Amino acid sequence: MGIGARSKPRSAAEQHLLSATLLAGLDATATRLALAGVVFAKLPDGAIFVEQGDPADALYFLVSGEVAIRRNGRLVTLLRAPSVLGLVSLVDDVSRSATLAAFGGAEIFRMPREVFDTLMRRSPAFRENVTRRLAAEVRELYARNDLLLQHLDDFFETPNARLVPGPYRGEGFEQTVLVVEDEPSRVRALLPPGVDPLPGAGGRYLLTFNQFEGVRTLHPSGAGRSFDYSETTLFIPARFGLTHAGLFCPELYPDNYLAIALGRELYGFPKRFGTTSFSTRTEGGGVDFVMGGRLVLRSTWGHGEVMEPGALFAALTQGCMGDATMPDVLVSLAGRALDLFASHAPARAVAPTIPIFVRREVPDVGAQTGHASAVTRLQTDALVEIAFRVSHFRDAERLPKASLQWLADDWLVGGRCVAGYRYRAAFEFGAATPLCDYRPAATRPAPMDKLVRALKRLTP
Repeated sequence: MGIGARSKPRSAAEQHLLSATLLAGLDATATRLALAGVVFAKLPDGAIFVEQGDPADALYFLVSGEVAIRRNGRLVTLLRAPSVLGLVSLVDDVSRSATLAAFGGAEIFRMPREVFDTLMRRSPAFRENVTRRLAAEVRELYARNDLLLQHLDDFFETPNARLVPGPYRGEGFEQTVLVVEDEPSRVRALLPPGVDPLPGAGGRYLLTFNQFEGVRTLHPSGAGRSFDYSETTLFIPARFGLTHAGLFCPELYPDNYLAIALGRELYGFPKRFGTTSFSTRTEGGGVDFVMGGRLVLRSTWGHGEVMEPGALFAALTQGCMGDATMPDVLVSLAGRALDLFASHAPARAVAPTIPIFVRREVPDVGAQTGHASAVTRLQTDALVEIAFRVSHFRDAERLPKASLQWLADDWLVGGRCVAGYRYRAAFEFGAATPLCDYRPAATRPAPMDKLVRALKRLTP
C-alpha cells in the first residue's frame, strides 16, 4: 500500500514535520517548497508503504506512531516517531533494503524524489542537514562496533582467551517485573525433573525486563572493565526437594554477546540473543521484545506509583503465590527488614540471597558420531543453583494498568499480566552449586574414573 494523493495534513502533524532535523534551519522559500511537495497520510496498522526491492523514489518522515522494518520477511526493529526513513537508499539510488509497515497509528509525510532533489540543489541548509544525518548514522555504526570489541577485550584475556574471573557484580540497574499467569501445565513443562512450582504459585511466573548499566568483576585483574546491556528473562517460582526454593530460569535473552558467553560458559544459563526496547510514553512506559527476527511481545503500563521496598516485596509475593502465600506476619517482617536495609544499608551491604536455578547442559563432544544417541548425550546435565546477593534496593514503584500483548504464539510461554512493578537494585554472584546430575547413572563418571583423570593430568 503506497501513500497516494495528498490529504490535507493536520497543523499539529505539520509542526512535527518542521521540527524534523532534516528541515531545521531552512529559509522561508525552502520551507514552503518542502510543505508544498510532501504527501500526508495516516495509515492503519499493518499497512505496507514500502516494499523491499522497490526503487528509491521518496523520503518518509514518521511524525507519529511507529514503523515496523522487515528484511527478508523477518522483523528487524520498530522505529518510533520522530524518524526519517529511506534516506540512504535515496542518496545512493539503490533499491529499498527493507519493507516498511505502519504500526501504532502511524502518521507519515512522503517527500517525492523530485522534491528531495530540488531541495538538495537549492538549499545549502538542507544539504548540510542531510550530510550531518548520514554522518551521524555512520558514527553510530562505528560506536556499536567499537562497543562490541571493547566488551570482548574487557572480559577475555590473552593468551588462551580466558574469561576474567569473578565474582561478578551488576551495578545499580533498573528492573521491571511483570507477574504473568498462564496455564499451570504450560509453566510446569518448562521445569526439569525434580523441580516443581512453589505450592500455590500455579501458573504464575515473573517476566523481567532489565537495563544493566554496568556489569563488572570484583577480581583485581578486571579493574575498570564493565559492560552494559538490556535483557528479558523468565523466572518461575520453584522448589527442589524440601530445602531449596527460589526462581528457575528456563532461558535469558540479552542484547549483548558477551553477556551470552559469560552466563552460558560460567553458569550454564541458556541464552539467546534478543532485543529489549524500552520506551517512555506520555501515558506511562512500555517494552517491545524482539527475538529471532520477530516481535514477540509488547507491554505497556501507566506512570509509576511510589512504594516502600517492603510493600513491593509483599505485593510481589502475594502476586506470585495467590492465596497460598506466606503468612502475613512473615511477609510483614520480611518487608520491614527490606525497608530497613534499603534505607540504612551502606553501599556494599548485601541482603539475603535470592537462589536462581538453571539447568546446565554441555554436549559430549567425545560421543560417537553417526548415531542418534550422539544428539542427546551430554557431558554435563545438571541442575545448578546460583546465589544472587542483592543490594541497593531503591526507587520501588507499582506500575498501574500494566498489560501484556503476545505477538508470537510459539514462544516459550504466554498468559495475562496480573501486576507490574519497577525498582533499582544491584547484585553480586559467584560460584554455582550443583544440586542434581540428570545423566543416567551408567554415563556418569565413577569416583575412581575422576581420580584416574586427575592423575593423568598431573603425570608428564
